[in-house]
Amino acid sequence: MAYCALSDLERRLTRDRLIELTDDAVPPSSVDTDVLDAEIAAAGEVVDGYLRDRYVLPLDPVPGLVREITADLVSYRLWTRRPDANANGEAPKNLERGYDTALRLLREIQAGKVTLGVAAGQPDSAPHASSVRVNDRRRVFGEDTLESF
Repeated sequence: MAYCALSDLERRLTRDRLIELTDDAVPPSSVDTDVLDAEIAAAGEVVDGYLRDRYVLPLDPVPGLVREITADLVSYRLWTRRPDANANGEAPKNLERGYDTALRLLREIQAGKVTLGVAAGQPDSAPHASSVRVNDRRRVFGEDTLESF
């Protein structure tokens, strides 16, 4: 599930800039939705990585804060996708600040300092198929066995 959309990105970058940053054709002519979708998915994975142990994923409906965080991550990722096309090879300061703020907010959400206004997920208490359960406390290698080595 996508945590942001083209309209969220258009509030950060102009349509022409989005075309420039996503379309690999020469000259670029339209927003490449495949590139955009891949960057949105990658940013969504980052968000999920921070929220995995706190919320049931994917978040549906998407909280506004998560939409904004994801859009900030995607905007920065798109810009850094073309470092050679930028005058100094760096993202604009507002995109860098947005990216840094997004990561800080994700850490704060993960720590429980900021909430999303949705029910937190309940950790799965049932043993997983890959769990190991030990029922026998008998030692296989006692002191007598270990002394012979």
